[in-house]
Amino acid sequence: MQPGDRLGDGIDASIFEDDDGAVYFLWHSGKIARMKENMSGLAEPYTWIRTSGADPDPHHHSALCTTIFGKDSYDHIGYEGAYLFKADGYYYFSCAEEWDGRYSCSTARSKSIYGPYTERYESVPHGGHNVFVQDEAGIWWSTYFGNDKNGAPWREKPGVLPVRFDSFGRVLALSSISNSATT
Repeated sequence: MQPGDRLGDGIDASIFEDDDGAVYFLWHSGKIARMKENMSGLAEPYTWIRTSGADPDPHHHSALCTTIFGKDSYDHIGYEGAYLFKADGYYYFSCAEEWDGRYSCSTARSKSIYGPYTERYESVPHGGHNVFVQDEAGIWWSTYFGNDKNGAPWREKPGVLPVRFDSFGRVLALSSISNSATT
């Protein structure tokens, strides 16, 4: 691999460093691969993260899903903007997805980086392409951008909002984006 060579075969890359120092490259619709120790490329073929249960409701999927995953394939987390973080011993994998016409964050969790991941759920309505961070006070936040035509406070602009973990360990927006959006 040479400087400037492209990693992955899709869009929306991010990286994740695990507790043991291993770094993973994530991209597109839930692809992940461990990187070489010197970060010069991928150390393994990618794994496409899948959920343990399918969400067959077509209103919870982008029209792009059938071209990416195949007809009637509903066991993915989302279709773009892959991001991974760890909290309380769980890996949280998120991607952008369309839920009932909303461009939202879809999330699933696992005890293992490669899965199996739980069934996905809509964690941040009207906000996709998320990065989750915890501040010094222990409060969790999500960056996002609103990209749906109906309901997001804006289109193609960044925002941040607080999130929480519910009693099932799901990360959820603390309040509606349309009521708490900031730039």
